[in-house]
Amino acid sequence: MSVSIGVDTGGTYTDAVLFDSTQGVLRSAKALTTRHDLALGIREVIGAVLNVPGRRVSFVSVSTTLATNALAERKGAPICILLLGYPDRALHHTIVQQGFGTDPVLRLQGGHTVDGDEQQPLDLESVRRAAKEYAGRVRAFAVSGYFSVRNPTHENTVREMLTELTGHPISCGHELSSRLHAGRRAMTTAWNARLLPLLSELVAAVRRVMTDQGLSCPLLIVKGDGSLLSAETAPLYAVQTILSGPAASVVGARYLSGLNDCCVVDIGGTTTDIAFVRSGRPVVSPDGARVGGLRTMTKAVRMHTFALGGDSIVTLSGDGRITFGPMRVVPVSLALHRHTEALAELEHNAGAARTADLDGDSTALYMVSASHDIWAPERSNAAAKLSPSQLQLVRTISGGVVTRSRLLAETASVYRLARDLKRLVQREILIRSGFTPSDAAHILGYQRSWNRAAAVLAAVCLYYQARTRAPGLFKDVPEESHEAIARTVALRVHAAFVSASARAIVAATLCETTGADIAPDAPVSRALVDAAVQPDDWPGLSSLLLQPTLALKTPLVAVGAPAGCYYREAAGLLHAQALVPQHSEVAHAIGAVVGEVSTTVTLRITPLNGGEVFRLHTPSGTEDYASLKDAETQAAARARVLVEDRARMNGAATCEVNVCGERVTSMVAEGQMLIESLISAEAIGRPQA
Repeated sequence: MSVSIGVDTGGTYTDAVLFDSTQGVLRSAKALTTRHDLALGIREVIGAVLNVPGRRVSFVSVSTTLATNALAERKGAPICILLLGYPDRALHHTIVQQGFGTDPVLRLQGGHTVDGDEQQPLDLESVRRAAKEYAGRVRAFAVSGYFSVRNPTHENTVREMLTELTGHPISCGHELSSRLHAGRRAMTTAWNARLLPLLSELVAAVRRVMTDQGLSCPLLIVKGDGSLLSAETAPLYAVQTILSGPAASVVGARYLSGLNDCCVVDIGGTTTDIAFVRSGRPVVSPDGARVGGLRTMTKAVRMHTFALGGDSIVTLSGDGRITFGPMRVVPVSLALHRHTEALAELEHNAGAARTADLDGDSTALYMVSASHDIWAPERSNAAAKLSPSQLQLVRTISGGVVTRSRLLAETASVYRLARDLKRLVQREILIRSGFTPSDAAHILGYQRSWNRAAAVLAAVCLYYQARTRAPGLFKDVPEESHEAIARTVALRVHAAFVSASARAIVAATLCETTGADIAPDAPVSRALVDAAVQPDDWPGLSSLLLQPTLALKTPLVAVGAPAGCYYREAAGLLHAQALVPQHSEVAHAIGAVVGEVSTTVTLRITPLNGGEVFRLHTPSGTEDYASLKDAETQAAARARVLVEDRARMNGAATCEVNVCGERVTSMVAEGQMLIESLISAEAIGRPQA
């Protein structure tokens, strides 16, 4: 009997499941994500789940954060961008800034008109010069032609020439989106080119892991819409893997719950992601994937993301509220899980905070990032870029965990210390630790993985800080023991996190149905939403004359390792049905393995000369027909063949094909006028075994 392996590389953990189509999850494993080399974490979890003898692995499927992280951090391989026939009006400064950066951009003659006619002859000599000049300086080329979605012949010609002259991978705009918007298509093409070498390297690394484990089966990658793509094809469409991980969580949640319509909440260490399932499939954003203010033209799950995770730092606002994030830190209970020697420092802080003898955040801890070890030979240039005071900080902290209070006691300049710590954390040379919802969960017994004693001491420090920063936040607390103080703090933090989670669900639901975002501090929002989900004694709510009630009409499915800690209570605040299914902690990995290969091809037909001719636009060029019926018949047949071929290329064994058509018209004086006819074919199938 055959099984399959699903892998997810999340921000904190890399998960894997060994999955049987009839028995479900046979084994699961977790390892810390190694962001500097994702294959290391993947190797560990695949090895952990493979020790089930007598089973043949039919395929491995991976959801990856690589493309999302690269886009968010504006990182990628060096590329050269060729724009064919682009006028100035098509290149808004935002597109240039977000899409092109400092990479060379060459604007060449070529491109087509909206009807698919050649607007200028293609400048082949400039293409040759570009190949000669940049082949040794870049790792990929991006080629985007004006109106290439109406006629891609110029893009295809340039790709063939650059491939022959350079051997580099080529990203072509017409293959990434069939929608009109030349500027955004150019930006999407550029990012696809940047990501292409990076995803190729990841695929090669995972292949090596599979070879070491004796696996010769197909490898697939999860796309941003939750569907699967073969590893051979995935690098060519790397930008389509943006939001791969969140999409896998939605697919996994739908499978685990068995619900065709639901609200999916995925809580991780950094964020809470909320999406919706309709008729058994994730709701996809029509505007493309959005990451860090940048929007591509590729399909992706419509995700509502909030800086609300189990590792979000707990802070006290000026008006006496508990707030979370947006900074993500290592929970104190995790930081001191292995470095127990720092417990004595934290206990000293708890005593000093009681008598107000301690300045600053007495829960803050720092450690050196293992993946950014500046003493490693290969990172010697990183050490050279640090100031003497920064180098001394790293030497002091290296090899252990140090409290901020100790660093303050040893410094001659508080300002310089604060500046150096901030910069070293931003550069990921140091990692910060602090009190988080995960620490509160350990105090209350909802989680038991790490050092509970450390969480108790950090909660005591937070309590004494609150006495001066937010008086009245923790009322009537018996101070006879650290345990009593910590439990009171943990209960309050937990309740605030549950309320914040309910508020995020309301915000996502309203945005999903109205398209409008909730302004968190707007008076109406505070009066209606906060009053419905926050505790009655929450600061600022006691004077309200309304007591609203909110009810979520769709079932709530919560996944992610901490989901069980918060979302049954959050659903209760919203009078909703809640489900935290078994194996919800590895829902992403399950989504990676239960997903389907899904491919769509859309062909356009546009009328010319008032309807005398009907032009069919295909991936290989244009064809003219005397009647709309003939053009649509040919388009349907062509779309079916194309989508079946692409589905097989994308890894489907067999597939079901559905072809449909839509005529876009406009009302004129003479009646309805045809603008275009769209013929779409969708193929859905399971991966090859």
